[in-house]
Amino acid sequence: MKYSKYVISVFALTLLSFLRVYAQKEVFFDTLKIKDIKVQQMQGVEIGSGLYPTNIFMNLSSSIKDNTIPIVISYFNEKRIASTWTLISRIKLQNNLSNSPVSSYDSINHSYQFDSNSHYQTTYSLELGVEIEPRWYFGYKSRYQLGKAQLNSGWYLSLPLQLSTTLINTYKYPQPENLITYKNLANLTLAPTIGYRQSVSKQLFFEANLRLAYSTLYLYSINNHVNVSYSYPSVTLFPELSFKIAYTFK
Repeated sequence: MKYSKYVISVFALTLLSFLRVYAQKEVFFDTLKIKDIKVQQMQGVEIGSGLYPTNIFMNLSSSIKDNTIPIVISYFNEKRIASTWTLISRIKLQNNLSNSPVSSYDSINHSYQFDSNSHYQTTYSLELGVEIEPRWYFGYKSRYQLGKAQLNSGWYLSLPLQLSTTLINTYKYPQPENLITYKNLANLTLAPTIGYRQSVSKQLFFEANLRLAYSTLYLYSINNHVNVSYSYPSVTLFPELSFKIAYTFK
């Protein structure tokens, strides 16, 4: 009887010790797994557009309409720089098709004027841009554990820095005699952004984001003399919404 109790006690202690070691291994494994979770690296092509709430509001409240359809085509390369951070480099072409009123020049006030009698013209512009975008996918590791992080799906914060220049612009301002000549050369824009990415397959995702603020450095010429101006950082009352679809490849 005593021998049986002794065997049972040893067995119980051995089992308890095993369970404790197993539990410790499980915790260590889970901790290691979470630590090793990292965002994906990828490259691909994107096509997207955008909505400008200020333009929509002005079109609804004014008799003067200005409609622009932007189509952006770009190549991107997303590199991992930390477990939940990436750095995206991008080169893009922005096509703008516009139906805009033609301005008239007021020689008394020395300004361009628009009114309800202005006739409209359809114009086209093409911009070339290069962009660097550090991006933080917050909550990524939790989504990964739930199996919802394919192609870095989820919410993110980013700070894209873009340098752009106009290659083609068919819109021409009326230029009376003795008026100074103005030409935009390039813009450097910094725009804090919040967005969401959702994968629809192993190679395809949709993305939408809001530009929360912006600051721009302008490079332009007046009478062939190069000048620089700067707009102070400002929060947008009506955030710009953009959306895109992307095809990725390794």
